[in-house]
Amino acid sequence: MGRVPSGAGSTGVPGARSSGPGPSESPLPPLDRLFTTDERQRRRPAKRGFLPPGVHVPGMQGNLPPEAQEKLEELQDLQEKAQTVAAQKQQAETQLSEAETALDELDEIDEDTVMYREVGELLVQTDYDEAAEDLEEKVDNLEIRVQSLEKQETRVEDQFEELQEELQNMLGGAGGMMGGGPGGA
Repeated sequence: MGRVPSGAGSTGVPGARSSGPGPSESPLPPLDRLFTTDERQRRRPAKRGFLPPGVHVPGMQGNLPPEAQEKLEELQDLQEKAQTVAAQKQQAETQLSEAETALDELDEIDEDTVMYREVGELLVQTDYDEAAEDLEEKVDNLEIRVQSLEKQETRVEDQFEELQEELQNMLGGAGGMMGGGPGGA
């Protein structure tokens, strides 16, 4: 086995090879941002985007009054809810895109073409009009779902910002302590 010259890999270890991205291109967040030591979240990835990296919830909670601890837990719950809504919205957007693509493809084929649709584990023959109607209905329903999730996402962000402001006021207006909203701004 040949030796790779020192400094050749992106790992920073002499002789190490790396086919992955370099240190600045890593697709994964740094580990210190990925996990917390908070008891509630010891086995779960850290919630990203709400609390800035400099805020360490576990050490803070012992020094906070009970009302502030409660607000902080509510913030964490809202963050979890925001992540759930964002995941649902992304899934609905993906399904919408797929349904729109299928509808566009349907426009390109001859109406006499034999078509099948999946029903459970079976493929069942269907006609053009039925397939078009089903896809149009699916697109309409998914558009409504995406709009609903966008509104829900906005409500959660507003609730977060309001609660964050309450917590800052409770802690004596510690301005820079709590940064950014649900989007990490």
